[in-house]
Parts: sequence; structure tokens; C-alpha cells
Amino acid sequence: MRHFAYLVPLLAGLALAYGCSDDGTKNGSQLPTSFGDCASPPCEVALEAFTNNPGTIPYCTSTKDGVDLSCPAATGALTGTCGDYWAVRYVYGFPGDFYECIYDAGTGLLVGAKWSPDNHPTQFAGEQLPASCQLTPVCDVSSATL
Repeated sequence: MRHFAYLVPLLAGLALAYGCSDDGTKNGSQLPTSFGDCASPPCEVALEAFTNNPGTIPYCTSTKDGVDLSCPAATGALTGTCGDYWAVRYVYGFPGDFYECIYDAGTGLLVGAKWSPDNHPTQFAGEQLPASCQLTPVCDVSSATL
């Protein structure tokens, strides 16, 4: 019976590790396909939330080929490759407001995204960049801290 006590945390860890699947579900429930406030930030949403509304913030194209780096006046952009991912981060609005689109460096397909606005909880989907990833400015970014 004493060995069972060691088995419970192991099984719980395995259940958490396999709780997410690639079909937009987590622990058997659908991830939201739109943004909103969440009870415990950061919030995980389906990748679809970032591809639903072209021309809005945040928005990611479904392929790297569609990425716009023309740097509109109100937006700065940074890009970089970190391991298997190529990313673009758009900085806008108040200092600290940004969203990033993360693409598979080989296929160019969108595999992750993150939105970090000042007035809502951070929301993310799919793969995320490692903390050590450094992105390089493509054009002038008015935000001092990235």
C-alpha cells in the first residue's frame, strides 16, 4: 500500500502531460476560438483565435509567406529564428503591448501565437518561443522594452 502513494503523483503527472491534444482540445474540452477575459491568466485559446479576423489586432496569417513586414506607422516589428521557429512580433499602442506569430521554420505554417495587451490578460495558442529567444527589429519600434 505504501508504494501506491508514490504511484498517484506519477499518474497525475502523466495525465497532465497528455491532457492537451493537437486538435484544439485541452483535457477533453474545446479551447476558446476568440479572445476574452479569463479567470486565471495567462489564457490558452485555440490557434484559430489569432487567424479569425484579418486586419485586426492581434492577427496572424496562417503561413509565413503572408506576413506583412511593411511596418505601418503605429506598429513596429521584430523577427527572428529560434530553433525550429521563425517569429514576428508586432509592437503597438502602449509600451508593452505586442502580439507575436510563431511559424515552423521549415514548413512556414503558423504553429503558435501570443498576445500581451496592457488591458487584458495575456493569451496564447500552440507553440511558444523559448525565453532565451532574441528578436531583431525590422523597423522602428517606439516601445523601449520588448
